[in-house]
Amino acid sequence: MTRKWLQLLDDAGRASTAATSVFVDIEDVDTFRKAVKKNFKDSLLEGISPTNLIVFANQAAYDAKQRLEDAFPIGLFGVSRKEALIVVLTASTALRLTAQASYPLS
Repeated sequence: MTRKWLQLLDDAGRASTAATSVFVDIEDVDTFRKAVKKNFKDSLLEGISPTNLIVFANQAAYDAKQRLEDAFPIGLFGVSRKEALIVVLTASTALRLTAQASYPLS
């Protein structure tokens, strides 16, 4: 198992947590997303599918909107807090509509 550092962001680019790490059997982005989901399953990612997580190699890749593809190996990424993988939670349209509908209208 290998430690991978990550920064979890919401879909507006705001940090949802401080940089943290997960331990994964390194394979690819898909495996990493599942490990992140498992780590946050009882809190920030409760009820969220791993497929709603978009992974970027680091902050520079996030700024350039260069996401990593599902089968891309992540062995060289996320090795330090400074170079943490960026994981963005993309809320589905249904989730956004539910959240908006739950607020009272003024």
